[in-house]
Amino acid sequence: MRVFVGIALKEKEKEKLFQLQNQLKQKTEKGRFTDLNNFHLTLQFIGEVSSEEVRQLKENITMVSKKIDPFDLQFDQMGQFDKKGKKVMWIGLKMQPALFQLHDLVIKEIAKQTNRLIENKSYIPHITLGRGIVLKEEAQHTKILEQSAHHFTAENITLFESTRVNGRLAYLPVLQKDLQNQL
Repeated sequence: MRVFVGIALKEKEKEKLFQLQNQLKQKTEKGRFTDLNNFHLTLQFIGEVSSEEVRQLKENITMVSKKIDPFDLQFDQMGQFDKKGKKVMWIGLKMQPALFQLHDLVIKEIAKQTNRLIENKSYIPHITLGRGIVLKEEAQHTKILEQSAHHFTAENITLFESTRVNGRLAYLPVLQKDLQNQL
């Protein structure tokens, strides 16, 4: 099973992202765009795991969920990075210390409990809109987000399975826990 840890988004946030994605589509020649149901905020990609590791990850996520309260997030900028020579377009989030605290807790718990080495590279919180994007004109995407300062609350931590359903990529929740600091 191929998994990652993230924050599941409510339908309201998914709809807002879908609107922004549609504006981006008008400025592109081609690309593969994220399905509405797959919008999420990744905290840590893990990869292929055994059923025993899934059990351990569920315990880790339950522990982490009890160490932090829900917190506010806001879309900040639209950006891009190259991955294997192809452009990935995304929505970034405003700097929020609680998000980085949650990210750090996830990494520490996973490493401690599963003995899995987690690649600790710089965390750039973002929500992917599409991959393999070719813009009609460079820098057109920067104007899309200017009118859209959208706020929302991160309320959960979720273990997702990345799989194919009827030939389409799907991110399915394996376990979702509400954030509720009990310390």
